[in-house]
Amino acid sequence: MMNPMNHTRTNVATRTGVVVVTLLLLIHVRAATAQHTVEVKFGAQNVENFFDVFDDPYNRDESAEPKPVPAINALGKQMRAVDADFFGVEELESLGLLARFRDWQFKDRGYDYIWANQMRAQRGINVGCLSRVPMGAVHIWRYAKLTVPGDDRTWSFARDMAAVDIMPADDLKITVFMVHLKSKRNGTNDIQSNKWRLAEALGLRRLAKEILDHDPDALVVAMGDFNDTPDSPPIQALTSTADGGPVFVDPHAGIPADQRISYLKEPYRSNIDYILLSPALAKHVVEGTAVIGHGELEGSDHAPVTVTVKLPTKQADARATWPWKGYVPATGVFLKRASKEPEPEPAKN
Repeated sequence: MMNPMNHTRTNVATRTGVVVVTLLLLIHVRAATAQHTVEVKFGAQNVENFFDVFDDPYNRDESAEPKPVPAINALGKQMRAVDADFFGVEELESLGLLARFRDWQFKDRGYDYIWANQMRAQRGINVGCLSRVPMGAVHIWRYAKLTVPGDDRTWSFARDMAAVDIMPADDLKITVFMVHLKSKRNGTNDIQSNKWRLAEALGLRRLAKEILDHDPDALVVAMGDFNDTPDSPPIQALTSTADGGPVFVDPHAGIPADQRISYLKEPYRSNIDYILLSPALAKHVVEGTAVIGHGELEGSDHAPVTVTVKLPTKQADARATWPWKGYVPATGVFLKRASKEPEPEPAKN
């Protein structure tokens, strides 16, 4: 006759074994999901009045001089040294000029994905990007109504707020906002456009928060020229720990103030360019990669801002899948011109 105690012990041992095996399987599955990583280096660069020699009849750019070739070469050299996987750029005239710049300065460097917004800014300066990382959807907020608490006025983004989704791996998506907030030129009853810029920052916060409310682990970047300093209300609206915690984390916050200079012209030398990261993305910053360059005022009046993240992924060798066979060089665009004129070149001085 079977001893009931032995039967009980056998059942307990069996159940214990099942639990142990299950836990080991879970550990194995979790390890498998994190056994690979992919790094992405972000770079933000204001390219300072990057106009070509062709007049755009739909923008008030007649007073803007074409960017001289030495300045273009200096800018290209600086950006090649940064070697970011994703560059967000500001003060760019057009997608055509960005394509030309890409093929002129970054040949065979893998920037197969480029985009630039044709926004309604009167001066004809746009945001855009050069990316090795595959790009997906593009989002534009052109007619958003922006407000500031305690003020009855409404504003819109001075330069369209734009974002692109990039996919560094099959199981990863990063939404990148390309930012160029209002300058400090005085507005109507708005000294240094402080209210307008704050309204823009609050608008950006709302857009990012919509993403994070839906998924607190979402990977979001806001990069570019914010035209204000770290202690200003617009930047605090994005990074402050008040009001439920920060929407963004500033990975460059630990850099000493005297070294944290991104706008290089006297007497306004200051930090106004940023790469801000959502809390989940900020956890993956590679130590020592949050850098603000020390430009020499040749190619731009703004220094480059960079940071690298290292993300877990299920996909092995994700970077190998980045190149896109649909790449079209800018010369292909120019060859389609209905003209027998020689291919245009940038300014020659």
